[in-house]
Amino acid sequence: MSASSTESEIHIRDFLSANPSLDAELGDVEVMTDRYTNKEWAEQIKETQTRVLKEVEQREKEGGKGWKYGVPEVGDGGLAKTMDHTVLKLDAKEGVIDSLCAEARVEGFKVGL
Repeated sequence: MSASSTESEIHIRDFLSANPSLDAELGDVEVMTDRYTNKEWAEQIKETQTRVLKEVEQREKEGGKGWKYGVPEVGDGGLAKTMDHTVLKLDAKEGVIDSLCAEARVEGFKVGL
């Protein structure tokens, strides 16, 4: 492994080494990059900080929403809408993803793949 391997490449190669049958099925990992550069992360963090500080300012103004948050009623489905229903396995097959999406539709979850 080269010194320039990304953290993602290292994790995937380690996973595939531990799962040789999957490694043979998938073939070589040609290129794997991290999703964002450090500069892009810094920009996203700065944007998030700006939005949070603006929200704090608005909530603290007279007539603002304050800091009370509503809680979903039991059984109304509101809580499910706040949860990500996600599969994080690298070897997730089409059937697993179909099942995940079906469960999310039935239960009203958010879906993350």
